[in-house]
Amino acid sequence: MSVANGVGYPRRNGRNRMKLASSFLFFTALLASASASATRDVAHYSVISIDCRERENGTLLHAFRSFHFDGLPRYLVVNVETFETRLIDPSFLNCKDPSAAAEVATSPYGEASRAEVRPPFPMHNDGIRHASGPVQGTFLTADLCPASKERFEYRLFDELEKIAMKSGRPVSIALSVSGKWIRQHDLDFETIRRLRDMRKLDVTWVNHSDSHPYRKGQKYGQNFLLEPGVVPEREIEGAEQELLRRGEVPSVFFRFPGLVSNKKWIEELGRHSLLPIGADAWIALGQKPVSGSVILIHANGNEPEGVRKFLKQMPEIETLGPFLPLSSLF
Repeated sequence: MSVANGVGYPRRNGRNRMKLASSFLFFTALLASASASATRDVAHYSVISIDCRERENGTLLHAFRSFHFDGLPRYLVVNVETFETRLIDPSFLNCKDPSAAAEVATSPYGEASRAEVRPPFPMHNDGIRHASGPVQGTFLTADLCPASKERFEYRLFDELEKIAMKSGRPVSIALSVSGKWIRQHDLDFETIRRLRDMRKLDVTWVNHSDSHPYRKGQKYGQNFLLEPGVVPEREIEGAEQELLRRGEVPSVFFRFPGLVSNKKWIEELGRHSLLPIGADAWIALGQKPVSGSVILIHANGNEPEGVRKFLKQMPEIETLGPFLPLSSLF
């Protein structure tokens, strides 16, 4: 068991390995049980697009979901300057200010939203792949698709925790999470949240679809979310609700499974007020990060070679600067 960190991961060596693993499983089972008992009620979920000001301080917000959260009306909103999302009582907002829409349109969020629905619409890797301006650092994104193997990349999170302890601040990471993965991996989800709560990670929850459909051997044009019969609303909104039920706030970012999309899907994201995130440094494919790169690895065990390469390249990547939050892309 790692004693350098506060999570207590079981290790493969050591004479007390089995005893430690049993303790770990008991501890994480308690965490999962506590999480399940704390599941929140999400009802009457709907897509909206309303530009508002917060009554208290005039902060400009774009409201993009309306629902009842534990029986109380709530909007899911994004700060159009900082890209931060949060839940808010609609009564705290002034959504009838005629100047709000014009200001949102010229905000960083508004400009990014327009840019992402413009052609061309490549099938592979459409979306934001690199910082729009010069930055010192990179953007670490890790995908949590439904895993073909019951494996979680503890070695990755161990390394990030070490970086946090060395720097004295949480490491920014964007986790592209599918609803199906959350439902199947309570313990791993709680491990991430525990690291976040211990201020070892600064997590941005990226929507990675609800079911993350995939058929091995099927051509891209009919695979992933392009598979016939896929319902966009169910895939987008289902993952969001899965996060909300666990008390987490979805971001305005979406990553296409397999980085595969088309014009219809980009336009669907626009209707849902979301921004697609691609990558220009998919580590498993041999792509090398540079300053401003969006790094892609998989934390679900489906692509262990990518994590191995990433950890090996860490000293070189760290020379580019810290891992930055996705809000710094703009």
